Amino acid sequence: MPRTVKTDRIVALSAVEQRLLEWVLRCEDLGVCITGELIRKQAGVLCDELGFASARRISFSKGWLHKFQKKYSLNSKVQHGEAGSVTPAQVEDGRQAMQKVTRGFEVANTYNMDETSFFYCMAPHRSITRHRQPGTKKSKKRITIALTTNADGSDVVDPLFIGSAARPRCFNGLSGEALGFGYKASKKGWMTGNLFNTYLLALKERMVAEDRKVALHHKYLRSA
Repeated sequence: MPRTVKTDRIVALSAVEQRLLEWVLRCEDLGVCITGELIRKQAGVLCDELGFASARRISFSKGWLHKFQKKYSLNSKVQHGEAGSVTPAQVEDGRQAMQKVTRGFEVANTYNMDETSFFYCMAPHRSITRHRQPGTKKSKKRITIALTTNADGSDVVDPLFIGSAARPRCFNGLSGEALGFGYKASKKGWMTGNLFNTYLLALKERMVAEDRKVALHHKYLRSA
């Protein structure tokens, strides 16, 4: 690499890192959580703002990020409490209990249902910063997804998405079914009792039509 190009890159990197450090510290003052990926993307944005040509840029890799954090004493710190892990004993107890419930059913007729939530407005629980920040109130805005499948994976039931808007703008006036997926709405985007019963009834009707007897496991329900 020609010496002038290498020198230009060093000068450009120094300017970018100085602006980047100011951005990180400003985020810290505002209580905004940032991740390593965000820092790497912001470095690219700053290169554009400073008008550096591609020849003067380096690759803002994970290795560069590690050096940047070490150089400016930045560490990844937990901003909110983390849930405790499940113990091996609890896993074994659950496995044995499940075997008792599903005894007598073929693997293909043993189903599990669960819900998961996507908190699309929640900030990361870790932030790269110099000092640990106080926890901020977590956003509860979510989309809940109900997932059901059998034990051998041969039957994956179409997921049900639950949001808080009856007619989301992004649907452009169409229903979830018209867009190719199941969608329902509740006030907080949660799985309600009525939605749960409707979901189970549809699943039951399908199994009856297929002349199948199945075991369905859910954290609040075990039925056959």
